[in-house]
Amino acid sequence: MAQFVPHPQKDLGAISAHAFSVKHSGVFVTHPRTHTAWRSIIQNASHVTLGDVRLENPRLAQNGNDIGEPTDAPPSTGFMLEGNIKLFGIEKYDVALQSWHGPPPPGIDVGSDIPVYQRVQLQDACLCDLVPLLEGTPFADIEFTNITITYQNYQFVQNMLPGWTITTELGVGEKSAELYRILHDVLGYSDANVQLQASVYLGLGHSWTGRPQVPSFVVTGVLDVASQINEVRQDTTQPGGVQLCAGVTLSRVGVSIYGVSIPTFGLNSTEHTQYGFKVFGDMHVGVPGSVTPLDLDFEMTEFSGAVDLFATVKGGLWKNAFGTGIDLDMVQLSASFPISSIKELACSVRAHFQAESASALITGSFTIGGGYSLSAYVEDLGCEGIVDLFRHYTGEELSLPSHVDVTIGSASIAIEKGAGLYIEVDRLAFDSYEANSAVVQLSSKGVRVRATAENLKLPGDIGISLVDGYMEVSFETQGSGRSTDVALGGKVQLNGFSSIPSIQAGVHLYKSSSTPALEWTVYGSFTDLGNTTTLGNLFPGLKKSFLQDFALQDLMFVAASSDDPALSHFNPLKYPIKKGVQFSALLAEVDPFNKLLRRTSFPGLILSACWNAGDSFVLDVVLPTDTLIHLGRGIVTDPITLSIDTERLLLRVATGVQIPVPESDTPLDFKASLTIQGESVKLEGEMHGLWKDPFGVSKGVSIGPFLELGLAIDLVEFPETGIPTSFSFAGGLAIGETEGQVAVQISEIPSRELLYGEMKKFGIKDLVAFARDLTQLPIPTVPNFVAFEDVKVYVSTGVTLSDITYPAGFSFDASLYVFGARFHASAEISGGVLAVSGNVDELVVGPLRVTGQRGVKPSVDLHVGMTAQELRVDGAMELLGAHVGLALHLEILPDPTFSFSFQLNFTDLLVFLVDAQMLGKIEDLNDVSGVNFVLHALFEQHVVEYVEKHVLETLEALKKSTDEKIQDAEAKVQTEEKKLQDGIDVAQANLTKAYDSWVQHAEQVHKTSQTFIDNYMNQLRTLENNVEEKRKSFNTDLKSAEGALEHANAARAAKMQSAEAAVTNAKSKWDSDVADAEKKLDETNRYMQEKFGSAEEDIAEAKRKVDSLQSEIDETNSRIHYCEDSPWYRFDLKAELVWQGTKLLALEGSKATADGVLWLAEKVVEGTAYLEAKAAIPAAKKVVEDVGEAGDLAFKGAQATLREVNTLTAAAIRDATHVLETVRKDGDALIRSAEFALQKFVNGNKALLTAAQHAVDGLIHSAEWIAYQAATSGLDLAKHATHALDIAKGALEAARKVADGAIVVTEEVVEAAMSTLNITRIELGTTLDVLLGSGGYHFEADVSGTIIEGPFALHLKLDMKNTAQLILDISHE
Repeated sequence: MAQFVPHPQKDLGAISAHAFSVKHSGVFVTHPRTHTAWRSIIQNASHVTLGDVRLENPRLAQNGNDIGEPTDAPPSTGFMLEGNIKLFGIEKYDVALQSWHGPPPPGIDVGSDIPVYQRVQLQDACLCDLVPLLEGTPFADIEFTNITITYQNYQFVQNMLPGWTITTELGVGEKSAELYRILHDVLGYSDANVQLQASVYLGLGHSWTGRPQVPSFVVTGVLDVASQINEVRQDTTQPGGVQLCAGVTLSRVGVSIYGVSIPTFGLNSTEHTQYGFKVFGDMHVGVPGSVTPLDLDFEMTEFSGAVDLFATVKGGLWKNAFGTGIDLDMVQLSASFPISSIKELACSVRAHFQAESASALITGSFTIGGGYSLSAYVEDLGCEGIVDLFRHYTGEELSLPSHVDVTIGSASIAIEKGAGLYIEVDRLAFDSYEANSAVVQLSSKGVRVRATAENLKLPGDIGISLVDGYMEVSFETQGSGRSTDVALGGKVQLNGFSSIPSIQAGVHLYKSSSTPALEWTVYGSFTDLGNTTTLGNLFPGLKKSFLQDFALQDLMFVAASSDDPALSHFNPLKYPIKKGVQFSALLAEVDPFNKLLRRTSFPGLILSACWNAGDSFVLDVVLPTDTLIHLGRGIVTDPITLSIDTERLLLRVATGVQIPVPESDTPLDFKASLTIQGESVKLEGEMHGLWKDPFGVSKGVSIGPFLELGLAIDLVEFPETGIPTSFSFAGGLAIGETEGQVAVQISEIPSRELLYGEMKKFGIKDLVAFARDLTQLPIPTVPNFVAFEDVKVYVSTGVTLSDITYPAGFSFDASLYVFGARFHASAEISGGVLAVSGNVDELVVGPLRVTGQRGVKPSVDLHVGMTAQELRVDGAMELLGAHVGLALHLEILPDPTFSFSFQLNFTDLLVFLVDAQMLGKIEDLNDVSGVNFVLHALFEQHVVEYVEKHVLETLEALKKSTDEKIQDAEAKVQTEEKKLQDGIDVAQANLTKAYDSWVQHAEQVHKTSQTFIDNYMNQLRTLENNVEEKRKSFNTDLKSAEGALEHANAARAAKMQSAEAAVTNAKSKWDSDVADAEKKLDETNRYMQEKFGSAEEDIAEAKRKVDSLQSEIDETNSRIHYCEDSPWYRFDLKAELVWQGTKLLALEGSKATADGVLWLAEKVVEGTAYLEAKAAIPAAKKVVEDVGEAGDLAFKGAQATLREVNTLTAAAIRDATHVLETVRKDGDALIRSAEFALQKFVNGNKALLTAAQHAVDGLIHSAEWIAYQAATSGLDLAKHATHALDIAKGALEAARKVADGAIVVTEEVVEAAMSTLNITRIELGTTLDVLLGSGGYHFEADVSGTIIEGPFALHLKLDMKNTAQLILDISHE
């Protein structure tokens, strides 16, 4: 019950005034005042005062007369004291007050306040007498009877709150004005039944001695619905209860009457009471989609002479609202109508729809038993919202489109009688297509979002539109085997086409990897022409020609955004499709084409008429299988295609020409066009592409990108020979960004084919890029400092033509330009490295000039690889009038750096190594004039020891007398001069002898070995020609067998195409028929849902509700009996009886209503309409099953036919294949025999050939050549062996200076120096420009060691023209 609760406060006066049993430490102790109350009873006191209330004639209440003989002590069970009081101090209400003194009821946990329970009972009274707030209000006219006023400060009686409560019965009569009229006129209650079991809660803070002062109050009561049902129920078509109108029944009807004290503000502030009431309870409304009514909580109030009705659905959820299959929550019905009986209830509806992300407020109107119209708006519904809607509708999941983004705008949802659920979105977009309105259709199988479009422009440059079209997104259920997809359709319109027939089309949209946008293919049928016609009817320009009567079948319109679109069930014959617009059909056999193929028939041709411009079409004929033409020399065409020239009225064959090349399993593929006029065929071909890996040189090398082909055919000879009369081709080769032209020599013997090209020039960067492609390795780019000019390129398998041998692989000859020098070089790329080699006259890098020596030019070797890139020049530089050998090294990675090293003679036999490193960095390798080198040398220990030895010898000479020193020195000089000349004479004689021996050896090798090599090559060519003749004969037989196999394949392809199309069509028809049957089943289920909902479940729920109410009634009756049978001192149970009675009254009314609901629902499902609707569902399911079985049978039949065709045509192919294999086997055996003879010859002479080749190639490595080179070096060394002579001359000069007094030295000093001298290190340094400059060939020499008890360090110069001077300088120092 709805009750008003004032601000709580403790009633201290009432509690402190009454002695009661209280609990201390878990034990109830009798309070002294309890004794006072008890004594007033046993002593028959005239009165007793309890707090602020005086009880006259205190006595034991009648319900406590079984406590036995009174004693002085209060009874342990407690007792009920009764005495008279003036109720609330009002004289005319002399009533008996009952006050309980004793233990609290079980289960009540009391605190420190003394428990109090008191009550007063009256037969009748006017509440306005008791409560001042009610004076002057309509309450004064309401008759209250059977009144009980109760005060308790703990909740002893469970149905009452702590405080003051009034329970009463009241009758609503005519004096109650609008409330009476509502109950009597609107709800139809008779006067006898307008009785309320009511209660008023006054709150805390009152006293029995004064009238309660409350600012507000509520009187809440329940009407006797069961009696009303039994009295007035006549319409058995409505459930039991209070019938508001048709389709609306009320139960558990109650009334709340309230008043609120409203103050007015100002100088003369007053208060007035605002009065009101409401009727409340359960409302049961008949709704579409359910055999049981919708249960709501309702309230009725009065305003301005009208009834305002407000109701909310119990539990908050309305399942299958209006039979639409969706659920609504927070459903509210509201209505306003005159205070009189009504025939129908027109309500405003407000509800909330929640399907996860799809949330909306639904509003509208609903006339109970009549029409309804509701609407809602969901902002930005989106695909997620569609998924959530479907999950809400079916409980299943949808799959989202994976290949395209779909945009769905905001949704307007409508629920209307006759239309059901209708959902419309304000935007549908996918890819580049968009509509401003689309309808969302929910079904058990998925969701369709479909929009109409007046004009859909398909993207691209084709100029095709769909008028009166549609856009559609089909969301499929997960696990259904179908994919969510998008689609378009409409009537085809082509921009620029003036006379297109009427075409109705659908569009297949699909995703490709080449573009982020959707590709599209339009498939259409000709409304007027049908699917069978002739070329003349389809293309009027072909009339009156031999082409006009060519028959066409299965005619189809196709337009595509790209070539070879994804497969679609729209194209069962799998017509080939190219980008653009085309008409496709099966074409009857073409006799001229059969003659070209040298066949009697060729079935399965497909016409593909591609729109060109205006009304012009290009007519292509597609063959059912790959068809090749063999042109001899191992040359085979690609699969050919046939076209019809509508302007010149001729046939045109387009094909590719396959040209086999050595070292490749893949022949070159040229695109060619053959035009047939009379007996001649002209062919023009070109290869737009690359010849990759020519002659097996590398997968990264390509010839192209354009090659021209020339071919001539005489049709008089060709049907018999199948060989063209002439053939050749030429094209281009690119090295980096440089292009050149190449020509290909085609031979009947493929192993003798050669590719030769010429280029004006290219740079090293181009060559490295070419090597990178050649090797497929990430070779780093090098600076562009080398140029190649007048380049001759060879790609060969290793052949000899016209007595010229071309090495296998890729190679070239060119003039190389580097560092200002030009010379001839050859190059090859192998092992992932570009290697260039040549010989240059001289090469200048800064001050360094690299030249040759002894008639041999410096060699230049350039190696460019993935990890190492270097240029090496082996030569010499001129120093001191002689050539000093060196190796100049350029490290290109990571930064260009020059370095070299060379040896210098300190003496005839003692050498030291000089290391040269580049100074600074090179900004541009094309300009190396500013490069300089720092030179460094460190004498090895044996050279240092040699210097020290001769220093000591020089010092030794200084010890002798002057004459002796001079004579000894002069004799030493003469001896060394004699040794030098003798050595030169011996070396010259050895050189002459070695040269004569080398010339004689070379002449002998050439005479014997080269003759053998020439004979070997002649015999090799003879055996190779034999192999090729056998191969040519084999190829002729092979062509015939391959042609027969091609014919068998063509016939198989045509028959399989027809059988596969039948399978596809059977599957499409099966799917279509099942979809139609499932749609009808869905409509049948939807009708059942809209009319009856889940009737059997609703009935089961109604039964559960009846049983639940009956169980509650039984429990309530049991509780009433329990309370009635309880002991007298259980005052709480006795007080509970009035509440249980009210509860029982409401339950019996609800039970009567529930019984009526169940009875009516059962009558509905027993009715004809329900039974027919229910029977229609299995019938529709049976249709789905029958259609599925029939489609399955037809599909299996088509599959069986396909298998039979496959078996028969495969057998024909096997037979043709067997013939071909036999030809191959026999021909292969002949070829292998010839190849065996060739290989036997090669193997037998391999060792001899190798020996002969090695003998010629190894001349420069022979012992005679090595002896000659050694003798040359010996002569050069002998001419320069002057070191000992130089030292002797120096000693002579020093002796003379001592004799002349120029050097003053004592013998003691010399002795000391000789005994302690120890030279430990001699280090040389200079720069190359200084060494080679005009200032002299000298190094800076740092000499360190120890002498006479201390270290010394000398900074001297080493003059390479007079190295002995260094020894003399050390001696001098």
